[in-house]
Amino acid sequence: MAQVITPPEDPADRCSSEEAREKLTDLLRRLEGNAPRNGLGAATGSFIDYLIEMEKRHGASLFVCYDHMEIPSTANEIERFFGASKAHVRRALAAASTANGVVHNLGADYLVAFALAWTRSRDELVDSTGRLSREQFIQARRAAEEAEAPARIRRSRRRFPRRHLERIYAAWEAGLRRAEENLTR
Repeated sequence: MAQVITPPEDPADRCSSEEAREKLTDLLRRLEGNAPRNGLGAATGSFIDYLIEMEKRHGASLFVCYDHMEIPSTANEIERFFGASKAHVRRALAAASTANGVVHNLGADYLVAFALAWTRSRDELVDSTGRLSREQFIQARRAAEEAEAPARIRRSRRRFPRRHLERIYAAWEAGLRRAEENLTR
């Protein structure tokens, strides 16, 4: 079945998306005719029925990669990219998880930076970005901290609600005292 679904590398050898879908439909029909329906093979027959239903539901969008070379035929490369980006963060931060961390806080900014590093050699990156001066590094670090601040505050409020409520009450009482003092003057 993989030979039917996976397009050839050479664009000249590729058929159209309609032809690829027809090949898959023909294959599924042959499998359906030969699929056992009783006994130990019943699960195989049910699986073939499931594949036929999935092809009916999603068949029109399954083979778009045959007509458009820029669309990959599998999600393997993008899955590999996201796995590597998470592994990089876990290694760099010595963290067991990437949830609620730098990737979550910086989102697209981190992924764009990682994609640049992922697709270029170290020499290309140094040549294209140059070396950062100490001031530029400090400025970039401050910008990253500012981008992370809202998510950090949200997490803190969820983890320590009592502490935040006490601060709010203290600020509110201080404001009331100042207002009373201003009224009595």
